[in-house]
Amino acid sequence: MRKAIVGNKFYEGDPDKLRKQIEDCFLGELGPGEFPCENSQGVKAIISPHAGYFFSGYCAAQAYKALGESRTDDVYLILAPNHSGRGRTSITTQNYETPLGVASINKELAKLLIQEGLTDDIESHFYEHSVEVQLPFLQYVTNNEMTFVPIVVTGEMTSKKLSGIIVSALSQFKKDVKIIVSSDFTHYGEAYGFAPFDEYESQVQIEDMDRKAIDCLIDLNYSEFVDFLEDTHSTICGALPILVLIQVLNQLGKYEGDLLQYYTSAQIVKDKDNSVSYCAISFYEKKENDLEEE
Repeated sequence: MRKAIVGNKFYEGDPDKLRKQIEDCFLGELGPGEFPCENSQGVKAIISPHAGYFFSGYCAAQAYKALGESRTDDVYLILAPNHSGRGRTSITTQNYETPLGVASINKELAKLLIQEGLTDDIESHFYEHSVEVQLPFLQYVTNNEMTFVPIVVTGEMTSKKLSGIIVSALSQFKKDVKIIVSSDFTHYGEAYGFAPFDEYESQVQIEDMDRKAIDCLIDLNYSEFVDFLEDTHSTICGALPILVLIQVLNQLGKYEGDLLQYYTSAQIVKDKDNSVSYCAISFYEKKENDLEEE
């Protein structure tokens, strides 16, 4: 069992307080304003932030409302960055525990991913918060009636190789799998070693830079996103998982993105010197009439 390590830090550690915190994120001014309703959407993947819920929970709620309205077989693949520097690109077959209960690994999908070339390595997951922070929201919108497999993505395996492993495993798996990418966007300020903008216009310039990245993601344009990362030296912490997502979706079919929410931590605590951007994006299969227009 992989025990929770950021309860009472990134989110409430008490189950009742955590449910209330998540509900407040759904109903807050920056949240969707309502809970997921009937199954009415066809979302295949989301990008959701992984900061403390006080900061990014409203943005996460936007992503999980869309995901909660797109439930099918309730199997989820979480792609997350590696902040700790430990381990390598890997899954874990250890269940995760949060205050909302045990989040169970889908053993069948995990086995397929291992057969295709991934390793089972708890070291990459043990100190990594970016998977854990997604789980209470996922448990909430599915009533914890779900299974998942987390992949912590590091730089020693190319995104092309990892996306190929994932697509091959999914092609053998008999159920529909939704994909969650855990990522914050621009980390700005001296605290993050990235402050290229004029201090009086920094938030405008940060948003302009983030919007360029978002445009690449909505179009699932791999080469343009790579160029963006190289040109800007962007501090998007989930850039590697995002690159994998783009390639996976482009191999699975014709998909496009929809921006659900964007804001920075400066809108929460009014600190413009150091800020982190949060973004919620959903991805869905293009409709036939959209394909005809192309």
